[in-house]
Amino acid sequence: MQIALRIHLLLAWPLLLPGATVVVTFSMRELAASILLQPPGMQDISPYGFEQFEQGNANTGTAMVVAGVLSTALLLGAARAIFLKKPGVGSGGM
Repeated sequence: MQIALRIHLLLAWPLLLPGATVVVTFSMRELAASILLQPPGMQDISPYGFEQFEQGNANTGTAMVVAGVLSTALLLGAARAIFLKKPGVGSGGM
């Protein structure tokens, strides 16, 4: 197992930096869009987390962003479970 992991890491290593760059670029683009489009008096989790990072409160920003990602994942998982329980949905047959 360790040998296979080492081989996979060696093969994937050159692709990790470009992949991380793409992820950061996409997330910054979405962050800029949410900052520009948020209505006055409201604040999303993304701009709040970004502001916390800018002010030096990395722990608070990280906690809010992780809470947002986990709650989104839980909601999507629950919606998927409800959707798949419906008869005839997701059966794959014709």
